[in-house]
Amino acid sequence: MLSPDGESVLTSDTNGNGAIWDARTGIPRATTIGRATAAAFDESGTWVAVADRSGVRVWNAHTGTLHQTLAGHYWITVVLFGRVPEMLVTASEDGTARVWSLRGAGKEWQATLRDSVAEGPVFSSDGKWLMTRSSGSVILWEVSTGREMARHEIVAGGAVFARDDRILLVDHAVKSPVAGQIGNVSTVTLPGPVAAESSDGKLVLLVSDSSYLAEVRNRASWDLVADLQGLGGQVTGAVFAPDSRWVMTVDASGRAAVWDIATERMEHAFELGNRGSRALVSPDGRWATAVADLPSITVWDTSTWRPRHRTRVETGPGAPPSVQTARAWPSATTAANYESWTFRAASSCRRSRRTRDPSVRSRSAAMADGS
Repeated sequence: MLSPDGESVLTSDTNGNGAIWDARTGIPRATTIGRATAAAFDESGTWVAVADRSGVRVWNAHTGTLHQTLAGHYWITVVLFGRVPEMLVTASEDGTARVWSLRGAGKEWQATLRDSVAEGPVFSSDGKWLMTRSSGSVILWEVSTGREMARHEIVAGGAVFARDDRILLVDHAVKSPVAGQIGNVSTVTLPGPVAAESSDGKLVLLVSDSSYLAEVRNRASWDLVADLQGLGGQVTGAVFAPDSRWVMTVDASGRAAVWDIATERMEHAFELGNRGSRALVSPDGRWATAVADLPSITVWDTSTWRPRHRTRVETGPGAPPSVQTARAWPSATTAANYESWTFRAASSCRRSRRTRDPSVRSRSAAMADGS
């Protein structure tokens, strides 16, 4: 686990060997961490909390010194630093959640959930609210007191805090977004999960798990902006253009499609050869890519929507059984920087950059101009 400031690395294995390392030099700062059942860095990267079977210890990641030991919470599965300074949250398999003070006061409050924690805890952006999901219930807590403010039952789905601290509930039993309240926090119940969000945060793409439906909605009002008709299967990945003029979807039928949001029309459709899994766009909007489970990854020039790169993954004995790719383009790069995509292992995708004589036509360039 890498710290947010990039200065420290936490490692732990099943044999009980855990350590905090200097990420730049590789020198260990602490070697008595032990086996971790859960761990987390704070936002600054200064502190790291490491949980085991009987409690949690908080270390200074920069010096490797033990700051505090918080005992008595067993089989911890989630550790989370609060947005309020010097606050730590732990959740356990036994269905309890605790909030701890790191000022030396120990446990501040404890709440018992109906069952073990399924998702969360998650803080609101102002640190006032804490949300967990357990056995079909979304529960909202007041952080300062530990008081349960509200509980919302959902048939199937999950919940997240939006940027404006509204709670977005996903409940597949509803047919259209419904506004409401949980405690003092406004909520929106959605018919399906948010598959993509525009870069400016104004638009979201909602998809259904049970049917071939996808909708672009205004994130502030949840009004319908575009209804995408003609999907070949359930949407498995999507991405908005940086200027929000179009959205690309990939679906379970193995098709990638580009939709004009203003007209709701499908402008382009491409066959991927297998179930689509992810769509990406470069920061400048010039390149878009779609990844299929197997056996291909394709990059398009968005000015013409002609394929610029296409790579097929090796199959047969010794070939990787799955493909994993980055969720975003590497910083300061675009798809044009990569003339080949080489897969070497089941759990990684390595992009190799080649220097070529400009006079030599690459196969990708020939593909781009149609020759």
